[in-house]
This record gives sequence, structure tokens and C-alpha cells, in this order.
Amino acid sequence: MRMLKLSPRRTLALAAVMVISVATNALAAFSWSNPAGSNANFDWANGQNETNLFGSPSVSTAGFVFFPSNFVANSVNGNAVSVYDKAEVDIFTKPNFDLQQILVREVGDYAITGAGPNAVQASATLFTLNLASPMNPPTSATLNMTPSMPITTGSGTWGGIAVQTFPSGVTQIHLILNNTLQATSSQGSAAKIEKKVGQIEILLIPEPGMAGLCLAGAGLLLARRRR
Repeated sequence: MRMLKLSPRRTLALAAVMVISVATNALAAFSWSNPAGSNANFDWANGQNETNLFGSPSVSTAGFVFFPSNFVANSVNGNAVSVYDKAEVDIFTKPNFDLQQILVREVGDYAITGAGPNAVQASATLFTLNLASPMNPPTSATLNMTPSMPITTGSGTWGGIAVQTFPSGVTQIHLILNNTLQATSSQGSAAKIEKKVGQIEILLIPEPGMAGLCLAGAGLLLARRRR
């Protein structure tokens, strides 16, 4: 994998993020197997997890997809179980493109058996910090879960989704995704919830000037074809 060359602006922005992370004791402990890289749409760097339940993602031009193997809260006979992880990464769009949206989707399953009260719950929050203005507070979006949480009976699948839209001109962000699964049960009962898939989709748009050039070029091509 080729080494990423960061501009002085990016270097200063990343340094600011590191200072903020240290100040809040928020540094993740486990680097991804692919913590940095580049594709046709964006570069990424400093990919890492706090407890490593997320695992390492598959990366494509569409974003990041996680397939956790043991992100599960399993409660049996009255004990309460809570598991947590935080994934974070820096994202830089390729020249002439702005970030339009970050879309997060999660999918998992759950099962509750025995007399209650029993419950399982999934929660997650997406945070993004504009690296061009690292001293501004991050923006956040809480994942909307289906079914509504907590779930107290039965078994099935659950899902969550959150969308964060950016103003024009955002090209570099620090992204954090927090995720917690909780399960509680009564004596003689069991409650389990597991996360199976997590997706961070990255949607880009041409910068305003590039969009105008694209439209002008398309118009010129159409005019030539009509001759």
C-alpha cells in the first residue's frame, strides 16, 4: 500500500484531532488491519477501534463495511451484560469533490426466551468533525433503530440508520461511530442481541465549480451531436 502524503493543512488538522483525543482520553486501542489507504473517491487514515469488536472493515469507493464476529451481549439467569466499541477514521475526498452525506446502517439479530422481565437494546451515535475547522464542535446523529428499543420479547432482526448531511465545501472529516449493545434477563431466562453488519457509506458530489464545468461539457457534447 502506498504511503499517503498529507498537505500541511491536513497535517495540522490531524494534529488538532490527536490533541482533542488525548485531552478526552478517547484514543482507540486497536488499529485496523487496513488503517490507511486510497481509492478513486477518497483517502483514509488512522482507522482504529477502542475495544476491537467492530473488527477491520472492507473498504471500497462506497465506504466501509464491517462484519463483526463477536459483537454480542448475552444475558442468562439474571445477569446484565453491556458491550461497547468505537470505530474512528479520517476521511479526505479526492480533489474537486465535496462530502455530501455520511450514511450509517447496522443490522443484527436478537432472541429472548423465558418469563420476564427481559430486554435487549442497541444504540449508536455518529460523530463527525470537520478537519478544516477542528476547533469547532463535532456534529452528531443518533441511529434510528427498528424495532424500537428496548425489545422485551421474541426474536428476529434489528436495524439502525443515521444520515448526516454536510454543507458545501467539506472535504475532510474525522469520523467516530459509537456502538453499545445491552441485554438483561430474569432467573431462568435468556436475552441475546448481536450486531452482524455495520456500513459507513460515503456520498460525494462535485465541487460547485466542477459541477458547472461538467454541465457545460455535457451541453457542448450534446450540441455537437445535434449538428
